[in-house]
Amino acid sequence: MYVGMENIESATGRLVGEVRRQAVQSSTFSFDNRHVLYGRLRPYLNKVYLPDFSGHCSTEIFPLRPGEQLDRRFLFYWLIQSSTVDAIDRTCTGARMPRANVDALMRFDFPLPSLPEQRRIVAILDEAFAAIGKAMENAERNRENAKTLAESMIGDSFRNIAARHPLRDLASLTSKIGSGATPLGGSKTYKKSGTSLIRSMNVYDREFRLEGLAYLDDTQAQRLAIVTVEADDVLFNITGASIARCCTAKHVPLPARVNQHVLILRPRRDAILSDYLCNALTTSLAKRALLGIGDDGGSTRQAITKSQMQQFRIPLPSLDQQRVICREIDQIDQASQRLSGSFRQKITLLHGLKQSLLHHAFTGQLTSKGADRLLAEAV
Repeated sequence: MYVGMENIESATGRLVGEVRRQAVQSSTFSFDNRHVLYGRLRPYLNKVYLPDFSGHCSTEIFPLRPGEQLDRRFLFYWLIQSSTVDAIDRTCTGARMPRANVDALMRFDFPLPSLPEQRRIVAILDEAFAAIGKAMENAERNRENAKTLAESMIGDSFRNIAARHPLRDLASLTSKIGSGATPLGGSKTYKKSGTSLIRSMNVYDREFRLEGLAYLDDTQAQRLAIVTVEADDVLFNITGASIARCCTAKHVPLPARVNQHVLILRPRRDAILSDYLCNALTTSLAKRALLGIGDDGGSTRQAITKSQMQQFRIPLPSLDQQRVICREIDQIDQASQRLSGSFRQKITLLHGLKQSLLHHAFTGQLTSKGADRLLAEAV
C-alpha cells in the first residue's frame, strides 16, 4: 500500500507540528531513540541517523518519529535510497546552501507494506549492509596499505641515497624561491578564464589538481609577474593544513601565477631535476623535517618561510643517477595507483550494490536468496 507520508500515522503529523512550535521557542528540536534524524540543510543535507539516545539538535536536523505501523529502520532505509535523495534534492531551495523542503517530503508517496514485511526487509538489508560495510572497510584498508607500502619503498630508497651522497641546501640548487599574493578583493575578483592562479588546494604530493583552479585577468596577472610559473618549477605549500604538500608544475595550465600560500622552487638545470626535487621533498623523512619546521612557525597556524626552505637540505646524486631514481619512483607510483584504483573501483561497486538492494527492497523484489546472490557477485 502506498500512502502520503503525512498519513502514515496521525501521530507523525502531530509530532511535526509539535517540534516546529518548540523550535520557535528554543531554536532546537528534541529527539529520542524513537526518532529518525534527517539533515535538511548542507552540510547535513540528506544525512540520516538513528539515535540510540535522547537529546536536542539544531532546527536544520529534523527528527521524524514513525508511528506504530512504520518500522524506524524501514524509514531509515527509504530515506537513504537514491531515488528518495534525488526527489528530496528537487525540493531544495537556496543555491549556495540548499535546504530541503520538509513539507514536500512529508507529502511524498511512501511504500507501506505490513509491519512483519517491513521487518523482514529490514533484517535482510541489515545483514547485507553489514557485509557490504565490512567489504568496503577491507577495500579502503587495502587501498591505504598500497599507498603506505609505496611511500615506504620510496622512503627507503631516499634513506639509502642520503647515506651515499652529500646534502645540499635548496638555495644552492635553485634559481628562484618565492611565493605570490592574493589579488585585492580575493575570490570575488577571480575570472572564469585567463592566467591560472595556483592555490594550496591545487597542490598535492606528486600531483597537481585542476579542481578549484582560479583565473586572473591580464591586469591581475601583471601585478604578480614576479611569480610567473614555468613548466620545470616545483610547487610547495607553505601554510595551513596542506603545508609541505609538493608537486611539479608540468601539468599546470600555463600561463600561471601562485598565491601567498604556494612557494615556487625553480631548480637549476645544471644541478637538479624538478622531478627529483619533488620526490625528495615528499618522502616521509623530508616530511617529518618539514612539518617540524612548520610547527615552529607559529602557535596558531603552521608556516614555512622562504629562508627556511633556502636552508633545507636534501641528498644530491648526479643528474644521471637522479634520472634513474625518478624512473624507479614513477614505477612504484604507477603500481600503487593501479592497486589504489582497483580498490577504489570496488568501493564504488559496493556503493552501487547498496542502492541496488534498496531499489529491490522498495519495489517488492527483495529476497534473502536474491540479496545473497548480489553479495556473492560483488564481495
